[in-house]
Amino acid sequence: MNLAQKYTDEFYATRLEIEKQMPIIGINALWNEILQYRNNFRKETMICGIKYSVVLTPAIQSWIKQTEQELQFHELLMHIYDDQLFDAHFFQLSPLIQCFFIYHIESLYVQKGKKYELLSAHEFISSLFEESRDSILNQENTDITRPMQECLSQVCSQYKRKMIECRKKVSTDPKMLAHLYPQLVKRQCLFYASHVEKGYYYDVMDYVEYFHCSYETGRQHLLRLAECGLYEKKRVGKKDVYTVNL
Repeated sequence: MNLAQKYTDEFYATRLEIEKQMPIIGINALWNEILQYRNNFRKETMICGIKYSVVLTPAIQSWIKQTEQELQFHELLMHIYDDQLFDAHFFQLSPLIQCFFIYHIESLYVQKGKKYELLSAHEFISSLFEESRDSILNQENTDITRPMQECLSQVCSQYKRKMIECRKKVSTDPKMLAHLYPQLVKRQCLFYASHVEKGYYYDVMDYVEYFHCSYETGRQHLLRLAECGLYEKKRVGKKDVYTVNL
């Protein structure tokens, strides 16, 4: 990996950051090399009369795809009421990047009296982006690759915290568990709702004694709970144990 790739794929560095790490001699040549590499993967789009760009190298695209999967943004696609604010290239960007743009230009929409909608996910997206909305999009910095990465990293952290909080709330409600995990039977929901102590290990005999069922039934039911991600299955000594996956 050369320096142009390193300062783009591993860390999307600014020229000032590179100057602090390297001697000033040769910085112009290196920065031109970096820009040349980035321009090979640069995607431009016009929004509200301002041209923005995002650099999508294979490494950055891979990171965005993984982030989208974590955030399940495929369920949060948007409807744009006024397409005149966007050019055709905008709609070729990934849903996650579109959501990033839409949320951060809300002030521009308000100024122009425009309207937009992010389906029922608007409040959800707003709650994720609210801590990272400090004028990221502006005319002075039209390459939004770096601020986008920083923003989405914050979003991921917030999302994971919210999901943990949500799981804690529903973990003791068998009816909610049954709704969220229709593949589970009533006994599995009842057992999990009463066996969610973090740091505790549960085994098949705990299930057998709780419901007075066969060993095989208990084994299969705990295995399914692990497959749903509710428990983490571990091998301790000669037996399998299950711990809450929070």
